[in-house]
Amino acid sequence: MAGFGLARLDTLTSRAVAKPARQGSGATVCALVVSIPGMTARSAPTIDDDRELVAEVLIRAPGAFERLVARFQGLCWHIVSRMVRDREDARDLCQETFLRVHRHLHQYRFESPPRA
Repeated sequence: MAGFGLARLDTLTSRAVAKPARQGSGATVCALVVSIPGMTARSAPTIDDDRELVAEVLIRAPGAFERLVARFQGLCWHIVSRMVRDREDARDLCQETFLRVHRHLHQYRFESPPRA
C-alpha cells in the first residue's frame, strides 16, 4: 500500500484514517478508512464540559488538572508548533503555557470558552 503514511484515529467516527503521501511524490492520493473493532464513537467535549472541568480544577478535584492538560495538550501543540518550528522550543512553550494556566486559572470568568 505505497503512498500512505501512518494511520490516525478519527475520534468522531472511531476509524483509522490513512494519511496520504505528499503531493508530488508520484503516489496516488486516496482515502483509506478502516474500522477498529471494539472502538465506539465518542463525541467531542462541549463548551459546558470544558467549563465543568475548569470548575473541577478550581475546587482542586483529584486528577482534574491532569485531565485538563490531556484535553487541551493537542490544541496547544497544534498552535505552538505552527508558530515555532523547533520541536524542543515548542515543547518548552507548551509546558510554560500549562504552568501559566495553572497559576492564573483562578482569574477565569467563565464568559468565554476555555479553548479561547
